[in-house]
Amino acid sequence: MFGMVGSAPIRTIMLPGLGADARLFDPQRPVLPRLEVPPWLPHREGETLAEYGRRMATTIDPTEPFYLGGVSFGAMVAQEMARHVPPRAVLLIASCRRGAAIAPHLKYFVRFSGLFPEREFEVGQGLSPVFASKFGQLGPAEEALLEEMFADSSARFVRWGIAAITDWPGVEGLAVPVHHIHGSADEWIPIQSVQPDQVIPGGGHLINLTHAAEVNAFLAAHLTLADP
Repeated sequence: MFGMVGSAPIRTIMLPGLGADARLFDPQRPVLPRLEVPPWLPHREGETLAEYGRRMATTIDPTEPFYLGGVSFGAMVAQEMARHVPPRAVLLIASCRRGAAIAPHLKYFVRFSGLFPEREFEVGQGLSPVFASKFGQLGPAEEALLEEMFADSSARFVRWGIAAITDWPGVEGLAVPVHHIHGSADEWIPIQSVQPDQVIPGGGHLINLTHAAEVNAFLAAHLTLADP
């Protein structure tokens, strides 16, 4: 059975993408019986992604073995957390190992983000078709979920997060395995900028929603606890 080792469910801690929340992982719940999605801590002014990841690590109980991962921004934070509370493995979904992999248009946006008022980072009247298309081929239900999560997110946190990931030098030499799945048509983290273990043809940035079966199979393949 997916998400099981023998008769024991696997503890899996996953972090959502920027502007998203635990609802992002609803398609993964059938294969992650013990899914934990810790809430984001409020960021501190001038805080780097490494500093933020260190604080997020303090919210994890390391006394029981666990897997750690996330989608996009969440997987970046997970890598920083893994420096302080080593998991069995780190699982990257539509993410990268360093900020240099971010698409040029996002970096350009960050350069001028300080010129925009905070309300520009809020979603109040629905997603524009152009913006929604940047996440892949979303259906009506997926677009509605994305809109709801963005509307419930902190514009201030999103603004900080965008800048933090573009300045992120990345994490090298983690002492645990890192497994990565990515979409070939990702417009936020181009496939040319990363070296994933598995590529989903035609997949955009939210492959855990649009290609849940493939992502769930990937997770199930790597959720195998080593002997303690």
